[in-house]
Amino acid sequence: MKKLLLFLSIVAAGVLAFTYFFSPATVHFKNFMYVNTSTNNATRFLLDEKGWHKWWPADASNKTDSLFNYKNVEYAVNWKMTMGDSVIIKNNGERINSLINIIPINRDTTAFQWEGESAPEKNLFKKWGNYFKQKQMQANADDIFKALRNFLENKENLYGLKIEHSMVKDTLLISSKKEFTHYPATAEIYELINGLKNYIAKSGVTETNNPMLHIVQDSGRFKTMVAIPISKAIPNTDNFIIKKMVAGKILIAQTKGGAATAEDAIKKLEIYMDDYHILSPAISFQSLVTDRSKEADSTKWVTKIYYPIM
Repeated sequence: MKKLLLFLSIVAAGVLAFTYFFSPATVHFKNFMYVNTSTNNATRFLLDEKGWHKWWPADASNKTDSLFNYKNVEYAVNWKMTMGDSVIIKNNGERINSLINIIPINRDTTAFQWEGESAPEKNLFKKWGNYFKQKQMQANADDIFKALRNFLENKENLYGLKIEHSMVKDTLLISSKKEFTHYPATAEIYELINGLKNYIAKSGVTETNNPMLHIVQDSGRFKTMVAIPISKAIPNTDNFIIKKMVAGKILIAQTKGGAATAEDAIKKLEIYMDDYHILSPAISFQSLVTDRSKEADSTKWVTKIYYPIM
């Protein structure tokens, strides 16, 4: 009997020794992922924690501007780096220091690496607990990174627009220009458009798409050009000039709202182009899907934004 007890004691001591030395002294996790997005977008939505609520996977009621919860674990940005964040994680009183690094890969691909580790623990029972905490931290990091990737790979989330890459279809336009000392009113814009329509009708050709509008402010004046795509060339006059567009690549986005909404959409397209290092050989323009002269409610105006690109 004594030998059996001695044997069991030795086995138990061996098991304890084995688990002590082989149980993790720290809670450590590491996650790496590629995302189909520009580095500008990666830094824009990771370095400003006030925007984390846009992509964070947990219930919005569990978050503040700087503290985020996921599965009863707290995450808070400690300090920011040029290409990443230091994030403090608190799990049942356990503090884990972690770093999220942004790694540029190419124009439209960015990698993220998230690694964290707690302070070493000597207590056997806490070391046993580290094993389960480590699995939870890894699983949480996987879920959080997936939420970030799903958000960043949807351009409508990033720019507030559905952006389409297409080809120029309407290459022949008849145009007219006028300068104003103020942003042109709807009636003034459609006075120019109606002049084009009358000239097109007299010339016996067909309009092939909606009227187009481009306004640029320069030295306190608003240089305004309107144009209408047509089926074939007609003679130039003092007021009406034929324009030919190259049948190349173009970005298209649709927006709904007044003139300010359309102008804002143009700026968002320019941010998108800057993010992905896209160059433009020509000016942008608005395609007036809604006849603004007949619809008084500007919130109902539908406008397509076109931006030629290389």
